[in-house]
Amino acid sequence: MAGGVITPQILIFASGIYEEIGLTATIVLLLAGFVFSVWFIIGCYKLYEMAFPPKRPISFIDFIKKSQKYGWRVSEDNFDILDLIDALKDFAANGEIIVSGKEARPNDFDSLTINKPCTDIPKELWTKLSINWPGLFKRMDTRPLEFQNNNFLISAYIIGDGSSNRYKDLHIKSDNLPRWFKIAKKEFLGRRQSQELERKRRFQGLEEGISNDD
Repeated sequence: MAGGVITPQILIFASGIYEEIGLTATIVLLLAGFVFSVWFIIGCYKLYEMAFPPKRPISFIDFIKKSQKYGWRVSEDNFDILDLIDALKDFAANGEIIVSGKEARPNDFDSLTINKPCTDIPKELWTKLSINWPGLFKRMDTRPLEFQNNNFLISAYIIGDGSSNRYKDLHIKSDNLPRWFKIAKKEFLGRRQSQELERKRRFQGLEEGISNDD
């Protein structure tokens, strides 16, 4: 019913303008109103983007650096870096975090890959992929470890499969990265160390068993 009341009013209003100022002026006025409406909508969208900026991917190096603010000691002699990468791969495989990179074929030179756009790595690949995390650091034989600045060197690949593509210049995207670091820390931090301690205990038990047999 509202539409039936409003539509005639609009037609009457437009007809009145036409009678007062003529066809050309009416068209100009309507176009000006249309342009103003588009400009107003674009302006509102820009203001929304400024107030709530979209989450942009960050480089893998920046991702690792940021993790240190949330209790991950990735630059020290411990298993934190392995736990963090395990968490990243697990969440990426579930589609809960997005990892992108520049896809390179086995025989591609870096010059053919470096200018490619980053594309999202299919989540089903993360059960096979590894990340060359030592590439994060300038040298592995110095302490403290020092981050290098070339994110292109960080890649994901399938170990022992020279025929598969690899992904270079890894980037990470999450709707709430601080929250993700906390969840990953709760679920994964300490796993590798526990596994290593268990391995040592089993190995020690085997040695003791061999000694007793002798």
